[in-house]
Amino acid sequence: MNELEKKLMSTINNLVLKKDFFVLNLKLRQSKSTPNISVIVDSSKTVSVDDCAYVSNVINDVLKVDEKFSDYKDFALEVSSPGINRELFTLSDYKKYVGEKVQIKLKKSLNGVKNIKAKLIGVDDGFIEVSSRNETYTLEFDNIKKANLNIDIKV
Repeated sequence: MNELEKKLMSTINNLVLKKDFFVLNLKLRQSKSTPNISVIVDSSKTVSVDDCAYVSNVINDVLKVDEKFSDYKDFALEVSSPGINRELFTLSDYKKYVGEKVQIKLKKSLNGVKNIKAKLIGVDDGFIEVSSRNETYTLEFDNIKKANLNIDIKV
């Protein structure tokens, strides 16, 4: 995340935390025609379409009045909830979901493995511990390229 993304994320969080929302991730992408802003928002409760609309309105207002974001006056904005197989972004995300199944892509392979489907069994001091097929892996948080919950949906 670059500095401008961090500033925007912090500004938005300062405004929406009062309503029990927080931005999990934010990406700014410049394109030839229209800049794109993608935001994933979460809450301690379920995030509805109306909640996403509320956060979208807050972001629109911030971008209109805050000069730090003047390059983003005309933009395409996407605000969404994390979804059922949500991406895990921070160590606190991992701590929240200990005991759940996860799918992890590593930046560098570990024992010849780059993709792991496993149960998240612990988080400690920058390391993630997972168990898969009677094998336990201790992963450096900084070596994780992407991780998602891997929830089985039974119908």
